[in-house]
Amino acid sequence: MDRRLHRRKATLAERLGLGPRQVRRHVADLEAAGLVQRNQRRFNHGGKTTNAYDLGGLVERLRELEPEFREVEERVKAARRTVSRPKHRRSHTENGPELA
Repeated sequence: MDRRLHRRKATLAERLGLGPRQVRRHVADLEAAGLVQRNQRRFNHGGKTTNAYDLGGLVERLRELEPEFREVEERVKAARRTVSRPKHRRSHTENGPELA
């Protein structure tokens, strides 16, 4: 699986609803944490093109965290099942239906 990312930072910023500087900061933070690796790319004539980002470290970390997320999700689902929602009963009186 190819885990390299070739998107422009401006495109990522637009899709994420962030500014380009915020994206650069987040990418730098991910690089510093060892979760993303920047690979400079060049054209055949030697000029620079967009960088590629290897997301292998990020993918591996997410795989490690996945069981924990799944456990939390299951606990939330179980808690939701145990919560009973109040039901409105209707009763009829001389003046018409009213909520009991």
